[in-house]
Amino acid sequence: MQVAIRHGQKVHMVQAEPQDRIKALMSLAEQLTGVLVRKQKLVFKGKVLAEDKTLEEAKVKEGSTLMLIAAASQMTQGQEAAREAAIQNFQASQSRAAARTPTIAAAWQDRAKTWAKTGVVSVRDSGLTELPAEALSVSAPVRVLDASNNCLQQLPMAASSLAGQLIRLAASHNQLDHGQLPGLATFIHLKVLLLDHNRFQHNPAELASLTALEHLSLSNNKLETFGGQCLSNLGKLQRLELQNNALRTLPAECSNLISLQELNASCNQLQGLPDSMAALTCLRTLLLDTNRLQTVPKEVMAGCSNLTLLSLHNNPLTADQLRQAEGFAALDGRRQLRIGKQLDMRVLVASDGFTEGADPQDS
Repeated sequence: MQVAIRHGQKVHMVQAEPQDRIKALMSLAEQLTGVLVRKQKLVFKGKVLAEDKTLEEAKVKEGSTLMLIAAASQMTQGQEAAREAAIQNFQASQSRAAARTPTIAAAWQDRAKTWAKTGVVSVRDSGLTELPAEALSVSAPVRVLDASNNCLQQLPMAASSLAGQLIRLAASHNQLDHGQLPGLATFIHLKVLLLDHNRFQHNPAELASLTALEHLSLSNNKLETFGGQCLSNLGKLQRLELQNNALRTLPAECSNLISLQELNASCNQLQGLPDSMAALTCLRTLLLDTNRLQTVPKEVMAGCSNLTLLSLHNNPLTADQLRQAEGFAALDGRRQLRIGKQLDMRVLVASDGFTEGADPQDS
């Protein structure tokens, strides 16, 4: 039979049998809405349905409509701070966008004199659909190019004229995708590449040429895949930001990121982690909140010998399950050592509760 599950403004139609239990229906709802089973309440005719009952016992019939109510997720202190910062950044960006006025050629020429003196080319918040010629022909070596908060749809090949000494490229908040960066491969000295808040569905293949890269941000895109041969050449990468995408897996090639210290892959659709991540012996921080993870490989918890911060909030995996997982003792020992040092130095931030990095069963 077919029943409807209403969640907010959306109605999802699902196939079920009268003998199916409510919990099985909740599992289907999780796949459709992303709301974890333990955070769901299914309401029918004004009553919350018990998980162990069958649809027949609950008098759910062909064409019935059930209401899905999601319990509010309790944010950690860090998540709340990040959320507030994101809101403030968005509001500031909107304010700047409202105040944008076209920049005339004479003004670019005046700016070019400053760029030549400082080695920093900044054209951010200018409403640009393409980089001005003056930004691509600075008379002195350029170390930084900031083209954030514009409407760029491509990074032209002419940008390679800046490649000689460029160490930081910021192109956040534009309309770029993986097929529009023909000049990127020439930036062989680049250490920081910020491409967050664009339209990438796949990582740029040109990353393979950026062997000096230390910080890469591809957060808040539409990434469905990440990795490939390019990761073999990113041995100096220390910080990788992939949060707020649509990733279902992390590639086994992540093991090539031997200098990686921080990985943020929160707010994706990850269902598992590759065992090969155990090779990341420099990794200290692993943020995986709001995914579909039900376990963490023992190889990762034990093998990542410097990992002290593992965050798994809003995943199917609970704190009790994490504590019982093989390899947790090694991780917990390092974590306790870190917290002890923070207490000794009196820098431990107060929080509402102490967890192992995952939600309790009843959250």
